[in-house]
Amino acid sequence: MSEAIYPPESVYNCIPKERDEIKKPPRYVSKYRPAVILEHKLTKDAKKTMGPQKLELPSPDKYLKKHSKQPQPPEKSEDVHKTGTCTMRKPPVPARNDNPLMGIQTKRDFLQTTVMVPMKPKASCVDTKTGHKQLLKNSGLVPKYIMKKDYGEVPEYLRQRNEAERKAKEEYEHFVKEQKVMQELSEEEQLATLEGLKKKWDELHHEYQGLPLLIDTLSKKDHKIRLEEKMSQLEKDISFFERKHQIATTDFTMSLPQQMDDTKVKRGIVIKDDWPGYSLDLFTYPEHYHEDIENVYIPHGVIMNRIERLARYIMEDFEDSKIMVLCVLKGGYKFCADLVEFIKVLGRSSNRYLETRVEFIRLKSYLNDQSTEDLHIIGSSDLSFLRGKSVLIVEAIVDTGKTMKALLKHVETFEPKMVKVAGLLVKRVSNMEESLTNYVGFEIPNQFVVGYALDYNEYFRDLNHICVISKKGKMKYKI
Repeated sequence: MSEAIYPPESVYNCIPKERDEIKKPPRYVSKYRPAVILEHKLTKDAKKTMGPQKLELPSPDKYLKKHSKQPQPPEKSEDVHKTGTCTMRKPPVPARNDNPLMGIQTKRDFLQTTVMVPMKPKASCVDTKTGHKQLLKNSGLVPKYIMKKDYGEVPEYLRQRNEAERKAKEEYEHFVKEQKVMQELSEEEQLATLEGLKKKWDELHHEYQGLPLLIDTLSKKDHKIRLEEKMSQLEKDISFFERKHQIATTDFTMSLPQQMDDTKVKRGIVIKDDWPGYSLDLFTYPEHYHEDIENVYIPHGVIMNRIERLARYIMEDFEDSKIMVLCVLKGGYKFCADLVEFIKVLGRSSNRYLETRVEFIRLKSYLNDQSTEDLHIIGSSDLSFLRGKSVLIVEAIVDTGKTMKALLKHVETFEPKMVKVAGLLVKRVSNMEESLTNYVGFEIPNQFVVGYALDYNEYFRDLNHICVISKKGKMKYKI
């Protein structure tokens, strides 16, 4: 029989009914759970540092009481003495007449030093109407410096410095006198030099004023630039001579003749037999030649200036617009290169350009430092291209003239139009046959020199200056 259905509002609905509870299966619990919990507490709870600190909750009777959560100090026991826990007695206060155990360490009279002493006011002066004051000592109104004992005397440090300058000047003059390389110009010589510089500047200025207004060619432009450079350099030299009171010059220029005509100038600058050369300390040179050369015979700057002058002579003498330059290797390659370059520069700065073609020929006549009779021509033996041409033979050094004479004889077989010889150095030797050089840079004594492409058994070509080889250098590079 089915259950009875009562209406919604029935008394029978208030009777409790027994419901069948659905029993769930028991939750799975691992047998290792107690061990895991124990291990977790042992390894983590003891070392736990993160999170809020776990505090013991207050009891319900202290809930919301004032200061209930603040830590309370431990309660004092009743048997403790009220005056404190320290039982040691302090030492008694020393009496007034007791002496210190370490003794009295000072002799100061404390009663006397504490007495107030009136201070004497410092002297002062008033320098403005508003009452501005300053100490009289610092005002400059008290003559404190002129009253000193050493007033007006030179201080000791100045005397020592003047003495050191005097000794240095004496040592320098002694050194110059020993080296014999510098000579101080007299007042008359300085005035004469200054007048000569001013006269030269006037000549250049007159030439500069005569230039055309329209500079339409490169040669005119170069000529104008060269004139401006020379005038600027002369102005610097004039200013230097007007400023300086003591000017020293080398003895190298003193060996030149006082008056030389054009022919003698082309024959070269004569260097006397007693010319000592320059000290090595005054110039720079390759360090590996330090003990192999005695002195600097002719500096590089003097060489270049002389070569420029020889280029001017060649420009004036050669009428043709083309010349054939025959360079004698190996010692003449530097001299030839610089000479040709100066000829080009002079041609660009003037209205006359001299075209140059360079050919090379090599001669071998030296063994160690002695000239031999055998002449070996290495290189081009066919010089037929010289036929009908103006020829300039460029040689670095000429001594006896045998090598140059043989070369001229060989060149003349090819019938050139004109042959001239330019030699940088010509030696004064007793067995010199004849003067075959038309343009000479320097006439030197019979000394074996190296540098500026001149060699000793293929060494010393890298020297810029012309130097005198030493005995040690000859023995070192001897074949």
